[in-house]
Amino acid sequence: MTEKERIGASIKKLRKEQGVSTYQLKDSFHASTPNTIELGQKNYTIDKLLAYLDASKLQLEIVIKPKPEK
Repeated sequence: MTEKERIGASIKKLRKEQGVSTYQLKDSFHASTPNTIELGQKNYTIDKLLAYLDASKLQLEIVIKPKPEK
């Protein structure tokens, strides 16, 4: 699983926990946007991601740290 796919799966899980359906987001986004983000497909802008998270009642918190050594 790629990083984008892992992030997308987390977003999908949290969106569902918030009780927000992709149908509820249809007026705010193109029909393919939920799948594009939640499946980690294609390229999307950070602005599109932030707007999607906001509409899904989610917020982004970023933790940047060194990768563990193998």
